[in-house]
Amino acid sequence: SGIPSLDTLSAKQYEILAPEQVWVTASDELRLHNGVYRPDTAEPVPIFINFSPYWGDTAMTEGDAFSQYLIAEYVPRGYAVVLSALRGTGHSEGCFQIGGDRELQDLSNVVDYFAQQEWSSGSIVAGGKSYDSTSQNGMIAKFPHPALKGLFHVSGITDMYRYTMHDGVPYGGGTRTISFTPSYFAGQGVDEYAGATNGAGSATDEDPESIGRIVDDVACAEAPEHIIDPVTSATTGAKTAYWQERDYTQFIGQSDWNGSIFFVHGLQDWNVQPDHIQPWMDEVLAKGDIDVLGWLHQWQQGGTGHVYPMRTDWNETMLRWMDHVLKGKNTGMEQLYGFESMGTDGLFRRSASWPPAAAQVIELSDDV
Repeated sequence: SGIPSLDTLSAKQYEILAPEQVWVTASDELRLHNGVYRPDTAEPVPIFINFSPYWGDTAMTEGDAFSQYLIAEYVPRGYAVVLSALRGTGHSEGCFQIGGDRELQDLSNVVDYFAQQEWSSGSIVAGGKSYDSTSQNGMIAKFPHPALKGLFHVSGITDMYRYTMHDGVPYGGGTRTISFTPSYFAGQGVDEYAGATNGAGSATDEDPESIGRIVDDVACAEAPEHIIDPVTSATTGAKTAYWQERDYTQFIGQSDWNGSIFFVHGLQDWNVQPDHIQPWMDEVLAKGDIDVLGWLHQWQQGGTGHVYPMRTDWNETMLRWMDHVLKGKNTGMEQLYGFESMGTDGLFRRSASWPPAAAQVIELSDDV
């Protein structure tokens, strides 16, 4: 009750300009590739950045289904959308870091660049699902930037070691631990032309510069560390310095980042397992200065719980969150912050904190 009506939220009123290709120079002078989609307005606008290793050659053709949704729904409402390729992936230069500090620093560089553009309001959120929601967790924990006001977290990794092992025991007899970083390095790191189903090109229509980036990816001097450490850990269970660097949970409590997180994670997500909810969320909530809306669900789609929100009120809630966090509007978010957890009966129950105390729980309708 008391939540402002939908007609108070940002309405669709702008045309979408043709995408712009923008190169952002990282602190070590390598260039990071970005596809930028802006509304046709002279007013400064806030920005949603989708950082990803998966763009291949699609950042200039609206990317994947989620980024197409962002562009269609939010650019006409006065938001810019940036599809940013992580170092060593897509058309970005350098070697894929698989969640390492260099990658996290890049995110801070990209946020800083777009916050300063004349068409930008200086307020930014970032997000996506799975790896698209991973590097940003590390950024706010280790390299926070004040322009980043919020994270849309869907099944993101909060500790790379925890993704491949549990208490020293590797998943799948060690197959995930051994294969995860090497396969990601080899796959996403040389995917310059991946994603052809969405209008991507091929080596035949690229220039020598693009070919040079692929050669650089394949010849990356950092490749051995992405193989040696995982293989060693699969044998010993050791959380080596490689994994310590990629454990964002241990750093978030000391971070000065104080934005907002729209946190969506599956209680039956066996890709990025439910143990990534905690102790990450324990540390986030203990800070006391980060607003969290949490949807913890039981959804399954195509045999996996690793999914984007499947609630009918997702778009409305997302718009309320974006308008509040990025435009400073009174959208009722102060009443919505908290946790909504889905039971095996399909009902969501709301609580002010996590884990919920029995006295706090409010049962919600099953039609969300």
